[in-house]
Amino acid sequence: MTIKRELLKHFVESVKDDSETVMAERLIDLARPQDHPLHKEFTWNDRKAAEERRLEQARKLIQRAGVVIVVSNRVFQGPGYVKDPTVPHQQPGYRAVEALARVRHNCVASLEAEISAIAALVWRGRMLALQYATARKEPDLVELFEENLAEVVAKGPINQPEPVVRPHTKRAKARGARA
Repeated sequence: MTIKRELLKHFVESVKDDSETVMAERLIDLARPQDHPLHKEFTWNDRKAAEERRLEQARKLIQRAGVVIVVSNRVFQGPGYVKDPTVPHQQPGYRAVEALARVRHNCVASLEAEISAIAALVWRGRMLALQYATARKEPDLVELFEENLAEVVAKGPINQPEPVVRPHTKRAKARGARA
């Protein structure tokens, strides 16, 4: 069940504390009574909720399973698995980047999904900048966001920025300690 945005906003604002912080726990407590409009937005069957939580944890673990990439003697850590671009968006499943790399179409589809995710984050940032600029009557906040975004994009290809190099093996850690 999906609750209307304005009603949801009302409930979220109703659980703010004195410092105007909203805690998820408070929203859950508000929704516990079965007759509350938010109640149906949660999974109250503990067995089912636990399984959903384990699935969420498993997805995070899969996403953390990375690979080490060496380019011109520089070490980067990249994703090892991504959402499978060969299955419908609503269907779950991850594929190894290495396996997707065998077929160009899969690479392109995976990169398009990444661009869509980036575009969504940029849109969110722009909306936040616009909200802050409007609330504070300071239009330069939008310009500040756009300038910082342009700076991030201008860093260019992977061989230009200085990455954070993290040792991935005991031997690499030992070499780092001797350097």
